[in-house]
Amino acid sequence: MKDSSHLRFFLIITLLLMCLAQIHATVPPQRWSSDSLMRTLWKYSERYENMVPHYESRIYMKRHVWKHKKNVLMELVPQMMSFEKGTSEYVSESLSELNYTAPDIYDRHVLAAYGTIPSLKGTSDMIMDYFTLNIYSEKMISDHLLSPFIYENAKYYYFVVKEVLGDEATITFLPQYSNTQLVKGQFTLDMKNHVVKNTQFEGRYEFMKFEVNMEMGKEGLAMYLPIQSELKFNFNFAGNKLEGNYLCSYEYTKLDREYKRPYEKRHSHDLTDQYTLSLDTTQLRIDSLLVAQNRFFPLTEKEQQIYREYAQRRDSIERQRTSLSNEKNSSGINWGEIGKSMVASNEINAPLFGKIKTSPLLAPMLFNYSKTRGLDWRQELNYQKDGKHTSLQVSPLLGYNITYKEIDWRMKVGFDYWKKMQAHLDLEIGNGYRTFSSDLADIIKEAEAKDVEKLMLNYFNDTHAKINHRIEPLNGFEITLGVTWYKRNLKKKYGTPEEYEEILGNMKDTYTTFAPRVRVDWTPGKYYYWNRNKKVTVYTPAPTFSVDWEKGVSGIFGSEGSYQRYEIEISHEKEYRVQDRFSYRLGYGKFTDQKDVYFVDFNNFSHNRLPDGWVEDIGGTFHLLDYRWYSSASEYLRGHLTYESPSLFLSRLFKGASHAIQSERFYLSGLIMKHLNPYVEIGYGFATHIFDIGLFGSTMNGTGYNCGVKFSFELFKK
Repeated sequence: MKDSSHLRFFLIITLLLMCLAQIHATVPPQRWSSDSLMRTLWKYSERYENMVPHYESRIYMKRHVWKHKKNVLMELVPQMMSFEKGTSEYVSESLSELNYTAPDIYDRHVLAAYGTIPSLKGTSDMIMDYFTLNIYSEKMISDHLLSPFIYENAKYYYFVVKEVLGDEATITFLPQYSNTQLVKGQFTLDMKNHVVKNTQFEGRYEFMKFEVNMEMGKEGLAMYLPIQSELKFNFNFAGNKLEGNYLCSYEYTKLDREYKRPYEKRHSHDLTDQYTLSLDTTQLRIDSLLVAQNRFFPLTEKEQQIYREYAQRRDSIERQRTSLSNEKNSSGINWGEIGKSMVASNEINAPLFGKIKTSPLLAPMLFNYSKTRGLDWRQELNYQKDGKHTSLQVSPLLGYNITYKEIDWRMKVGFDYWKKMQAHLDLEIGNGYRTFSSDLADIIKEAEAKDVEKLMLNYFNDTHAKINHRIEPLNGFEITLGVTWYKRNLKKKYGTPEEYEEILGNMKDTYTTFAPRVRVDWTPGKYYYWNRNKKVTVYTPAPTFSVDWEKGVSGIFGSEGSYQRYEIEISHEKEYRVQDRFSYRLGYGKFTDQKDVYFVDFNNFSHNRLPDGWVEDIGGTFHLLDYRWYSSASEYLRGHLTYESPSLFLSRLFKGASHAIQSERFYLSGLIMKHLNPYVEIGYGFATHIFDIGLFGSTMNGTGYNCGVKFSFELFKK
């Protein structure tokens, strides 16, 4: 009886356990949503960007490149490797030391390199960017690729949980629209440590499609850094097709959680300890033995074959080079070098002499078109010699307006000599746009605005010399003292209307002007860093205020006519969110105390035929305003607004072309002066890796309407 009760008890317990097991088996596994997983990662990733503020590592890199097609246009591509005729595959290896300091300082020293690539120069900075990227930064590479692992960029991506196994989740991410700043791919999330274990993503930049595979460290501080990376790319440009595979392995020799770069900080806005530029000035060492001893990845059979074939033909290559050299000397002309200089920049860097850089002769980026200026071409040369505490820059520049058949030239010489005060002395001589005197300006004032282009005016050619000395006694507070000398020669006497004959009949053929000048610029709260002797602005939360005063004095160096010129201006550019920028520029100017004939030459409101940058300040100028208006009024009030974003209209409306658009802009400008009350200009533009284009429309006094375009090549400028 007792045994029977024990048996019943055993059967009941067994039945209960089976029921519990069945209940447990029917409970569905925990489901993870992409929102919950990504929010957890975003919560922690804010700290990860600078989790390791300093590290030192050894980097081994192997690259395998296939040349499928190549033509002479490949010379347009900066930092492009050299190729050997008849050889389609290349292998090279390099060993480097990398010293990193947060937030974005990479000091890289190439220890040794070896490979089959002619004129081996190591790995370019453009490629190296993909192996020093920070996945936890808003922009994984210094100025592009918006990271999907940061909350600020969440609005640009879709996330989908692919699978969850234990403490690991695989999540895919896709861009919400096609853009060169966005990538697509997937990553493995370590849900226990809230870090990315590995990631794979692909995208497009300029003419290159790329794919990055990255494996992060396993433990400790290395979990926030890559230990192995692979870059695959396909490059397709104007019939040139290349394919490449780069493998990179990192061996960390030092990881610091707490680190501060040694630097004597002198001001609360001095960020030099965070923004020191890196330079590798050592000579590249070709050393196959050292590379082989530190090889992280074994060579494939194909790569070994490439090395063997290269070794077998090195002697013949040298003989061919000698033959070509003799052939060049016998003919006296090296057509290959001439062709290369036509489309590629040339640079000579001699430590004792300095650095000289010349622009190519016929590269597309040297041409620029706008409705008011026509088609321009320019050529420039830059010389720079840096000393321990000084720097000398010489920049001759030549431009030719193909539309109007006019030559413009300018020579600038700059000398920096006192780092603490940012003392800079510069001399400029050159010519300017065609102008006319105040007498003719009065004629324009009496004419209808729409008839300005019909007036037959006596234009003067402008030759000038300027000397300016600038110092910055306080951070953000600059004072410029200078003098300007102008000589204006009558270009051509037109057959003018009878009613203007009396005025024009008394006009001289030559006028000279001498004017001292004072300018003050104030930028409150300016953050900066030092690059050698140069102070580089990082950003400022406040606008820049400027006051510019000039006094025309008669009787000095043959000058005649006196006046005073006043100009005030406020400008600011602010970046908010990750890629959006908003900028504005407001200015007022006036000539007073005019005596005799004078020429209206405003400094801020002017038509510059040779801007310092080939693409002029596109958001702070008028693109359709006839240049004669700049010299026709002794007083003006103007304003400019620009909004820039990676996606405004085209990126969303035309999906097929959106991958090529790097940024879009909206412009609004206004001007009030005599007979222009107001002049309004509105525009829209976008930039690609090939060109920058702006479409503009304008109205004068709300009656006359005009439209035009501004176009410039941007090919490989970055």
